[in-house]
Amino acid sequence: DRDRSTQLGEKYGVEGIPALIIVSSTYEILTPDGVDELRAALDKSFDQWSQ
Repeated sequence: DRDRSTQLGEKYGVEGIPALIIVSSTYEILTPDGVDELRAALDKSFDQWSQ
């Protein structure tokens, strides 16, 4: 629902889409930059695959 989405976005500092914030089961932020980390991991995988 939109209200919950807004509340979570404010709580975790989401400023746009896409956003991927990884949190633990206790709601501790494990990484605020999940999108960038995922892209970096994919880039690394593509580099390895192309060799």
